[in-house]
Formats: sequence, structure tokens, C-alpha cells
Amino acid sequence: MFLQIKFQNRLRPNVTEAVERRRLAKISVDGVDFLKKEDFPFDPKYSSHKFGGSAAFRYEIGLSLVSDDIVWVNGPFKAGKPDLNIFREGGLKETLIMFGELAVGDGGYGDNRVRQRHEGFHKERLRNALSRARHESMNQRIKNFGCMAQRWRHDKHDHFATFHAVVGLVQLELKYKPLMKIRQSVL
Repeated sequence: MFLQIKFQNRLRPNVTEAVERRRLAKISVDGVDFLKKEDFPFDPKYSSHKFGGSAAFRYEIGLSLVSDDIVWVNGPFKAGKPDLNIFREGGLKETLIMFGELAVGDGGYGDNRVRQRHEGFHKERLRNALSRARHESMNQRIKNFGCMAQRWRHDKHDHFATFHAVVGLVQLELKYKPLMKIRQSVL
């Protein structure tokens, strides 16, 4: 894993004691798909519902809710693999359990370690909506790189290396062009 992506960064710069006491989610998690060339013979396990059934790779990305840090990257997986399976089998669930934390995710995560973005009272729903907007904005920054936006025509291992390099660059960009903040009063 590249040095910029550290799970412990989900706690910086200033997690309040109230957040720690309430053990709220400290990261948002989501799967993001990237088009790839079609295999011959066709493998339906690579079919992405996000791209109308076209072949794609899927990565799981975790973003800190209290800082501009990408704290988790996992993949590539076949795009047909559900987010929930990736979460459970890919190590993030065990990592969250180890620290007694939750994550915020979309409807693809039906696990007790992931709060759905539509759950909760008004204040919690606002926080979850903001986390979704931040996460989608970060995904878009990754896809702004042409190599990630276009159909990948090379080896899977090359995609892995390229994806991690782009995520590292996006992490550096976040230091100078931060995402919108979630106010402490909303936390």
C-alpha cells in the first residue's frame, strides 16, 4: 500500500471527544467501477450495472469523514461482485470490528458495521448526505485522470498499479484542494 493511504488517518486532524464517545462512523465506503476491455470469451462476472453490463473492475474506497484522507483502498474485483461481499471478504469489516467502529455506505452495504446513508434522524441524515457528496466528489477526482476514465485495455495488474498511483496523486491533491467539510456541529 502506498504511504499516503493510512487507515489511522481517519482520526485526524480533530476528532472531538463527543464523536469518540458516540462511536459514530469515521469513514464513508463505496465501490467504484472502471471500464475494461471485454474478455473473450465473455465473463459475466465482470459485468457492471453502473455501465449497462459492460466489463469493469471494481475497487472499494474508504474516505475519512473528519479529514481529507483516503484511508482504505481494496481491489480490483470483478465488477459483478456486490459491494457487501467485497466489504465482508476484503478485510474492511474485520478492520472496523477491531477498532469498534462503523462506516457510512449506500444501499449496497447491508451489514451491521455500515450505516446506510438514508438512516437516522435529521442531523444524521444531513451528515450522511454530506458524506455521500464528499465521496462522490473524490471518486470524480480519480476519474478525471484519462487512464481511469477510459476503457482499460491492458493487464489487470497494470490497472492495479495505475489505480494506486492515481489514488496517491488524488490524496496529494486533497491536501491543497480539500473536499467540502462536514461541520463539527453536524458530527
